[in-house]
This record gives sequence, structure tokens and C-alpha cells, in this order.
Amino acid sequence: MGNSKYIELREDIGQNVDHFLRGFTLAFAETLVKLPEGATPELSESSAYWVITHLKSKSEAARFVSHLTAETTRDYSALTQALRKQFENTAELEEEQRYAEELFLSLRQRRGQTIDDYIRLAH
Repeated sequence: MGNSKYIELREDIGQNVDHFLRGFTLAFAETLVKLPEGATPELSESSAYWVITHLKSKSEAARFVSHLTAETTRDYSALTQALRKQFENTAELEEEQRYAEELFLSLRQRRGQTIDDYIRLAH
């Protein structure tokens, strides 16, 4: 997880909280597989710590987490639930995608644009 980028969540509409948290879930699952037999890590607390340390400093997400209770910030499940509730933006992303598709179709009809033009509009 050394090459994980820091995330702001709210500031960039393209940053989906579920994508961010799914990456950590996958990384933690891989770490568990590598542990020697009988090892019992403090998985929930260390997982929550990794999520918190990968929030961009002074971002809205970092400020939000700083106001959560210690109980929440030490429990990975509670922390991810709080982040999802606060920063859920799937509807916004879907609306942005729908708008880009509508814009492309209207422009394509007028100008005969290619699929590459659509990709530039959509992303």
C-alpha cells in the first residue's frame, strides 16, 4: 500500500468513496493471506488507521474524521460506514455521466464527432 494516493473525497467529484474504500479492503485481504499461521493482527484498528492516514491533509474528509469519536475511528467497519454516509456521491457521478452522454449525442449529431470525442467529454 506504499503507493496509495491521498484522497480528498468531496473536492474531486471523480473520487468515489466506495472505490477508495474497496482498494483498502483488497489490500487488507492480501495482507491477511500473507500473515503466518496463528498471527492475529489488530485488523480493524490498523485498517481504520490506514484509511485515515490516506486522507489528504486538511481536506473535508480529514476534517470530518477528526470530529468522529475515538470508538468510530478505531473500528474499520464503523469508520467506513461513516465515510460512506457522509461522502456518498454515486448519484452525482451517474448524473455527470448521463450529462456527458447527452452532450455527446447532441454534439455528435451536429458535428459528426467520433467516440474519442465522447471519451474526452465523459472523463
